[in-house]
Amino acid sequence: PILSYSEDAERLVRWWEIQGHPRWSELRHRFISLLEEGQHLERMARILGVEALPPHQQLILLYAELINEGFLRQSAFSPVDRFASPRRQAAMMRILERFFEIARAAVEKGLSPQAIRAHPLFRRLSRLGEEIGEGEWERFDALEKALEGTF
Repeated sequence: PILSYSEDAERLVRWWEIQGHPRWSELRHRFISLLEEGQHLERMARILGVEALPPHQQLILLYAELINEGFLRQSAFSPVDRFASPRRQAAMMRILERFFEIARAAVEKGLSPQAIRAHPLFRRLSRLGEEIGEGEWERFDALEKALEGTF
């Protein structure tokens, strides 16, 4: 299981739902579940190779990478990323979740996970913490709209 240092997260659900996003708890559990599945698949991929995994599992590996790089990794030295309010965190979670839904549908239609990784939006989302700062809500909205026609 994923080691979480947020032992009080369940006690703070209501606060996060008010301050951040009404579905915060659901998104948090989904992210943790995907990260756990990603860890498991990563161990398998080390033995078998990523190419041996079916496309939907390769996509989970990509998504876990996005969560780690674009959401969880934070730089105290960055003027953009040194602080993330609950609202900003929720906006980032919402965008990453929407990207995963769109990417999953594309993989089901035959697009390869490698094509998803090569897309410029993937690179942009992997730097999401550096990409859009606190209070730049219009940029979050624009990015979310840009996702819709991606694949």
